[in-house]
Amino acid sequence: MPFRSGGGSGGGSGTVTNVTVAADSGTGGSITSSGTITISGGTGVTTSVSGLDVTVNSSASSNLTTVTKATADSPYTVSSEDVVFCDVSTGNLTINLPSTAVDGRVVRIVDIGSADPSPAFQVTIDGNSSTISGSSSLVLDAGYQSITVVGNGSNYFLL
Repeated sequence: MPFRSGGGSGGGSGTVTNVTVAADSGTGGSITSSGTITISGGTGVTTSVSGLDVTVNSSASSNLTTVTKATADSPYTVSSEDVVFCDVSTGNLTINLPSTAVDGRVVRIVDIGSADPSPAFQVTIDGNSSTISGSSSLVLDAGYQSITVVGNGSNYFLL
C-alpha cells in the first residue's frame, strides 16, 4: 500500500503495513533521544502501549473488489474495482481506466484465459486521457495475461 513520509512541509498519508525503527543504520543500538509518536487511524484502528511496546491493530477488511466483464460490456470504464476479470471468448473487450489517475490507486486487469490457446480476441486497456507507462493503451493478446497499474495523480504506471 502507498505511504508518504509526513516529514517536512506538505505531510502525507497512506497505509503502513510494517515499520522498523532503529537507532542507527539498522545494525542495532539504543535509541537515546525522547519524543512523541502519535498514531491515529480511522474506524477499527486501536493502539496500546505496554512498556516499550506499541501495538496497532486494525479490523479493516483487505478484500479486493472484483468484477467480471465480457464483450457485451465493451467499452467498460473501471470505477471502484481493484481487479477486472476479462472474458473475451466471443469478441474483443476494451477496458478504460478511470479518467483521473488517483495517486496510489492500483488496478489489475486479467484475461481469464478465455482467449487461450489461440487468441482470436484481445483486451485493450485504454488510459482514458492518461498514459500507461508512456503509452495511450496496452493490449492483452493471449490468455491468462494480466497487467497491474498504479496511478501517480497524473498518469498510470505498470508494476
